[in-house]
Amino acid sequence: MKTLLVLLIILPALNLKCQVTPSDESKIRLGITFSYFTETTILIIYSSESQTRLNGKEFYSLGMLGIYSINKNLGIECGLIYAKFRINVDSWDPDPGYMEDVPIVNVPLTLRTTFSKYFFITSGLFFEFDISHPGELRNQSGIGLTAGSGFNYNFRNGLSIFANPYLNVHSLISYTYGPGNIKILETSIRIGLLYRL
Repeated sequence: MKTLLVLLIILPALNLKCQVTPSDESKIRLGITFSYFTETTILIIYSSESQTRLNGKEFYSLGMLGIYSINKNLGIECGLIYAKFRINVDSWDPDPGYMEDVPIVNVPLTLRTTFSKYFFITSGLFFEFDISHPGELRNQSGIGLTAGSGFNYNFRNGLSIFANPYLNVHSLISYTYGPGNIKILETSIRIGLLYRL
């Protein structure tokens, strides 16, 4: 009788344990990302009466990232990223140029599609807010576009690392309108560390 009672208690517990598969536990991954580059490109889409030349010198970004897996090959990425651009402002006059810093906070919303075990591509939008004082480079607040591909490696303990070459077009749709509509075109490689919840 005691054996039957023990089995009646243990079997439901074993059944519940067996129903929790790794895929059920791995819907969400959270982590951090970082990117750095010594040169950015300033793409001037429209500029009226421009009296300066703008050249990107360096930038870095640091942020938090979350990935929700819809299925085995598709996930939604969202996060909060802080980026700081250093721009060289060079006047056409004989006056020497100067540096201008442009800090931006953005919220990416992208799709990540995984191919094979290690490779993925990403594409989507990001909503950004220029938190600098207005300067030669006009306000970059707006909706941007991002695309890239990458390599991902999963460890057995739930950690994973990735490297992701990407292209960002900032403020493709600007929140503000006016003359001198100048966009930042950013190309770099971001690296990241994720933990599977």
